[in-house]
Amino acid sequence: METMPRAEHPFPQFVREDWTNLNGTWDFAFDFNCSGLERGFGKSTEFPDKILVPFCPESKLSGIGYTDFIPAVCITVL
Repeated sequence: METMPRAEHPFPQFVREDWTNLNGTWDFAFDFNCSGLERGFGKSTEFPDKILVPFCPESKLSGIGYTDFIPAVCITVL
């Protein structure tokens, strides 16, 4: 069973009764040409890679670890 990283509320002084933590594994795709809208990424439900949120794609903790310039990305929740 996968555990959710950083499951605590990010600002404990602002905790609300109803809030949703978006951390966890998401489908992910780089959009190097910034053409995702034209290619229908907004309607897609599957992408080739996975990323562990809240970590950025440059971080090894995200499971990506890509440190070059990234103009755009696309994600969808699993």
